Amino acid sequence: MEANLAATFDAGNSFNSKLKDTLEGLLGANNERKAEIDALRGDHDKLRADHDALENTTTRENDLRKNEVKSLEERTAKDNQARITDIAKLDGKLDSENSARKEEIKALDGWAKGENDSRKTEIANLKNFAESEK
Repeated sequence: MEANLAATFDAGNSFNSKLKDTLEGLLGANNERKAEIDALRGDHDKLRADHDALENTTTRENDLRKNEVKSLEERTAKDNQARITDIAKLDGKLDSENSARKEEIKALDGWAKGENDSRKTEIANLKNFAESEK
């Protein structure tokens, strides 16, 4: 009976030591997984921080570009309006100069016609005088 008891005790001890070894192995593997998860969380947090920094930088650069484009559009619109005003002034000036030239030509034409009529009259008078002298 003592032999059976000793065998049972040895079998129990063997089972308990195997159970202990298995549990310690599982705890060790669990701790390794926890360390890997913590490392992955750290990597994930760093990637998130890098992404947020990149997003902030690109947003700021995009805003600067938008402001630059807006400034260029405003300046272009202002320059365009100035050109439109200059063209309108030139058109007005050219119209007034053209009207003045037309009036000048009309006045010269009237003077020339008057001169021409008076010369025709003088020629006719000379012709009449010459014919009366014959």
